[in-house]
Amino acid sequence: MKKAMTIFGAILFASVILTSCEGSSSEEPATTTEESGNSNQSGNKVEDPNSSPESVMNTIFQAAQSGEVGVLKSLLPPFDEKTGEIPCDGDCLALCNPGNESMKEELGSNYTTLADFKEYFSNGKIVGSPTINGNEAEVNFLFGSNQDRNETMNMQMINGKWYLSSF
Repeated sequence: MKKAMTIFGAILFASVILTSCEGSSSEEPATTTEESGNSNQSGNKVEDPNSSPESVMNTIFQAAQSGEVGVLKSLLPPFDEKTGEIPCDGDCLALCNPGNESMKEELGSNYTTLADFKEYFSNGKIVGSPTINGNEAEVNFLFGSNQDRNETMNMQMINGKWYLSSF
């Protein structure tokens, strides 16, 4: 116990020293997350993935390009406690879980490997402007390795945010 407390004290002391060194300049005000915006690992400002139908689609394309697919789950609508389901079709559920082996059985024929997801969506592109009707939107897009597939993504707005519905 005494050894653990000594280690804890050393860690606490080091963190205080590091914090005071990082914040030694009083001329620059601290920025909040709202002021600075969200940033990716490259330091570029990142748009809220659910802020608009275009942002939802661009999030899909960027995830396919980078291989960082964790953000895709934020595109699924919130769990509906009344129905006990996530209110979207199997294609959208699979799209947001590429390569997720633990869901392979649940997704069945909709299951998509990470390699297939990257191939199909990394060259994706929105065609025209979204059609928004109240809390529903349709976005036409091209996808496939040669942008040779044309599809419409249907979305729904819930609590001011856009989520995938079907395609």
